[in-house]
Parts: sequence; C-alpha cells; structure tokens
Amino acid sequence: GLRGRILSFVPEDLRLDEELCLAAVKQDVLAMHFVPEVLRCSVNFAVLAVVQNPAVMKYHAGAAVVDRSFVLEAVSRRGDALAFSPLELRADPEIALAAIKQTSSALRHVSERLWQDHNFVLEAASCCG
Repeated sequence: GLRGRILSFVPEDLRLDEELCLAAVKQDVLAMHFVPEVLRCSVNFAVLAVVQNPAVMKYHAGAAVVDRSFVLEAVSRRGDALAFSPLELRADPEIALAAIKQTSSALRHVSERLWQDHNFVLEAASCCG
C-alpha cells in the first residue's frame, strides 16, 4: 500500500531511522526499495525486517547477509520466512525444524528432499504434534 511507499517521499537522512523503515516495511515489502543500503546490509536490520514482513527475505536473496545463520535466526523468529529462503537452505533440517517449531504453516515450504528423511519426519511430527 501507499503507507509502505511513504519512504519514497521521506528525505534521505530521515530514512536512516530504523524504526521508520521497519514500520514502512511491515506495511509493504516494496518499501525495501527505499531503505538506505546501510540498513539493508545490516544483519540486525534484515532480521527485524523479516520478522515484520517475511517477504523481505526475497530482497536479500543472494546478498552476503543471507547466510545460514541469518536464515536460521529469521525463521526462528518468523517461521513463514522459510517460504522466501534460498532453496538450498529449505533443505537444511535444522532450519526447517526451527521454522516448523515457530509455525506449522512452514511445513509446506520445506524441501521435498527432507520429507524422504525418516529422522526429519519424526522430528517434524513431534514439533507439530
């Protein structure tokens, strides 16, 4: 919505306000286009932004900030962020289980490969059971 794009009207120096940027991103993922690079490159900001709006993960795909530890932290706080995580990390059992523990809706975003792993299926069942 327009609320998220409000950042496009805000002077550059005021866009450095993390709280303002997080509020805009919560309303509309497209606000990420107007978040200053210094914030977008911050792991702390990125995790907080994903918690506000999991679709933010796609703005970080391929970026140095999206490594295994970042995705694990993000899905531990907002399990549905798994949907926007890199495919290879959706096949990571620890990441998938962290997402499932946070929300059972993450089940549908787990790599098909993991569903062939008996131990993973048992652990997933115990998380959701």
